Amino acid sequence: MLTNNDRRVGVLVACFAATLYLALLVAAFGIISLVTDAEVIVGPSRGLFLGPAMVAATVVAVLLEFVVSARFRPAVTSRVSVVRAISIGLVAYLSYLVAGGVLVAVGTGTVAAAVFVGQIALTPFAAAVAILATLTTIVSEVAIAYRSRNRDRPRWPWERDI
Repeated sequence: MLTNNDRRVGVLVACFAATLYLALLVAAFGIISLVTDAEVIVGPSRGLFLGPAMVAATVVAVLLEFVVSARFRPAVTSRVSVVRAISIGLVAYLSYLVAGGVLVAVGTGTVAAAVFVGQIALTPFAAAVAILATLTTIVSEVAIAYRSRNRDRPRWPWERDI
């Protein structure tokens, strides 16, 4: 059974993990763009709002997955679920594509949205969205698993009993 303290710590770790995910996405998009000399958003006249909105939708989806898991997981376990991490990576990838498709469909039409989603689905930017969500999930689960084993606060070496 989860205690209120376990839930609070889980939600706190979820917020930090989502922030880490956003920072990693911004860095990865910048590096990929520099290395490949490609734009993050392909196609003319997409505007300045589309890319940040797609990233925001992805970060919100990942944050919601983390918070729901932290609040309603039946027990704090000391195992890291790779299947769960991959599924969150898939959720992030799909939310990135769906957000882009919906926003382009609202702006220009459904045919243009389908073409846009097809163009961005196989880019290294979309792959980075999924891979970084998976890695961030693994890191956050390792942090929670470490905390479940070590209930005591961290201590400096001179505070430990000899």
